[in-house]
Amino acid sequence: MSRPLNTARLQLDPFGPADLGALHRIWTTPEVRRYLFDDETIARDWVAEEIARSCASFETQRYGQWCIRHRNDDEIIGFTGLRTFRGADDPQLLYGLESPHWGKGLATEAAEAVVDYAFAELDFARILASIDEPNVASVGVMRHLGMTALRERRVDGRATLFYEIARSARVEIRTYRSSDFDEIEALWTRVFPSTAPYHAAREVVRRMVDEAPDLFFVAALDGRLVGSVLAGWDGHRGWIYSMAVDPQRQRRGFGSKLLRHAVLALEQRGCPNVSLQIRADNDSVVQFYRRHGFDIEERISMGRTLHPDSHTG
Repeated sequence: MSRPLNTARLQLDPFGPADLGALHRIWTTPEVRRYLFDDETIARDWVAEEIARSCASFETQRYGQWCIRHRNDDEIIGFTGLRTFRGADDPQLLYGLESPHWGKGLATEAAEAVVDYAFAELDFARILASIDEPNVASVGVMRHLGMTALRERRVDGRATLFYEIARSARVEIRTYRSSDFDEIEALWTRVFPSTAPYHAAREVVRRMVDEAPDLFFVAALDGRLVGSVLAGWDGHRGWIYSMAVDPQRQRRGFGSKLLRHAVLALEQRGCPNVSLQIRADNDSVVQFYRRHGFDIEERISMGRTLHPDSHTG
């Protein structure tokens, strides 16, 4: 049985016969076929057979391959899914996007939806993936998904890297619990060492728990907190605040997963747009949010301190 999947920005629909033309176009573009098909140009008949294989796999195994589209858009921009290949017995994760959509975190977002589905609904114990060694961009996706390198092996004469992620190693995103406070305070002290007193963890947590406990999210790995994010909505626009990831756990996709979870929670409340503020000189964070679809707006940010005695800078 086929199963559509949705993310904050994407909709994933199982392959169907009507997708033949779009998939053939994507799979024969030089940028996609370079690593996916070792630069060979595949025939339309092969694409039709692959669609049929995917449909059959959904009927018997409940997994296959999905077309990637932007939410509320009919254009197919890529694909993702699970398929057995490269001599492995277990199904492997695969994905690809047309080049105009690279560099925006969309491949990770789509692949993550498949990983979550496989762990939550198919009860997979682990998920494998393999990539050509020169495919640096896919190495980045592996890292953001939390996958770890298993081995390198030559497949059809090419150096191939194999990765895996175990269900037990998957980060969990959930709402804050009162028992999390000590870890939240320690995390924020490491990430925000010079924060003003009115941003102190005890006061912020108290206000969030009082006002919007269902928009206070934490990331837990092996039972320990590795990240957190606050979200808010005033009825006009949504906000993302105080994104924090343990410095020793950064660049593993935890911040991306927290952000996607928070944005989706705001969208489900009916929030039409989301804003955030970043210090102008924090270029790495600006680029992080750009990869997740945020743009710099032509606005002036202004503020007023209401409790001067507690403000230190």
